[in-house]
Amino acid sequence: MDAASPRLVPKLDVSDLVASLRFYVGLVGFRVLFERTDERFAFLDLEGAHLMLQEAAGPGRRFRTAELERPYGRGINLQIQAGDVDLLDRRMRAAGVEVVVPLEDRSYVAGDEVIRLRQFVVADPDGCLQRLREPLGRHLRSRHVQPDPVGGGIMKDEVAPRVDFPRLASRQTMTRPKHDPTGWRTYLRAFHEERPGITEEILAASTSAGQNSYGWLLELIPQDANLLDLACGSAPLLRAGWRGRWVGADRSPAELDRAIANGGLSVIVADALGLPFDDHSFAAVACSMALMLLEPLDDCLAEVARVLVPGGTVALLLPGGPIPLTGGDLRRWGRLFVALRRTRFEYPNDRAVRQLDETMRRHGLEILTDDRRRFAYPVASRDAASRFVDSLYLPGVPTARAHAARRVANSWVGSEIGIPLRRVLLRAAG
Repeated sequence: MDAASPRLVPKLDVSDLVASLRFYVGLVGFRVLFERTDERFAFLDLEGAHLMLQEAAGPGRRFRTAELERPYGRGINLQIQAGDVDLLDRRMRAAGVEVVVPLEDRSYVAGDEVIRLRQFVVADPDGCLQRLREPLGRHLRSRHVQPDPVGGGIMKDEVAPRVDFPRLASRQTMTRPKHDPTGWRTYLRAFHEERPGITEEILAASTSAGQNSYGWLLELIPQDANLLDLACGSAPLLRAGWRGRWVGADRSPAELDRAIANGGLSVIVADALGLPFDDHSFAAVACSMALMLLEPLDDCLAEVARVLVPGGTVALLLPGGPIPLTGGDLRRWGRLFVALRRTRFEYPNDRAVRQLDETMRRHGLEILTDDRRRFAYPVASRDAASRFVDSLYLPGVPTARAHAARRVANSWVGSEIGIPLRRVLLRAAG
């Protein structure tokens, strides 16, 4: 140790030093700086984070005021900056480690700044809690930020998960599609002309606590607002109960035909790059499962900000990442990705959606709330299984791979698959 060592270093009594080293070194990523094997002691380091471990039974001196009882370290948790927490989370789960707080994005007020973290909490072999965190950035505190009454954070998780679903290990060759803006536009045009309404069909049938995701989204929008439904598709918000003033805009005539059939009489074929409305025309804009696809996103968001009234509302529905899913869901999705020869879903705006707070602030939009929830799609029949696969955006996937994915989905008949979704509420400046 030297003068650069931390002024405070925790020292933990552990029941089994070997088991604790497997956890802290093998899973978390610490290295052993030195050991005193005769005392059953080890001094660990992780990029400047220091930790001492000693076996509780000795030999040597032990400092304690009462008998040890599991869980050890009651009343404290150790916060450790630990690199790629997405990778660590998968590693912990694969090893069967108890995850106390699932992977999450949190923001914390620190003076005039807001610090953003991705983190999760696990218990070490003796039950002592470790909060493994990865910094995501910081920005000046906004006067609109509302304190979180529980947990010391603020009422918004500002950054999206890095992946839609965890990466998968497989002996089979996995591929990642290259992003081609022209290719995506062509693919989406054909997809929605051939399968109008299929996305809304699957999501409308998927529920959480008796509610589908469109009803969940509508909770964010004042009923007296005049609403622009951007990339409205077949108008699922109307079917979910929207009764206020509504205009639907979409690039697909086939989707708008469905919207009209569903009661959407005020529809227009329009691209988000050039909305045919005057400035400050709408009190609210909703966009369901499309923001990750709109290109170029900054130009589209500039149009959204232009047509919103000052202080207007934006409500987004997005893919939600793996956080709310069950273990059974992850296994099913994993088999599906193996069949597709993919590691995850990728969309044109993945990076911008991961950095959503930064993306939105460029256009005067502030995130107020950011929630994730699992919606269960009931796979009641082979047809339902096939429709589910057909609803996925799979550019570049060969027909044989899509058939293989349908066979996987057919094995779910009689059960359900969780769909993770993210709901974001924003407010325009002014």
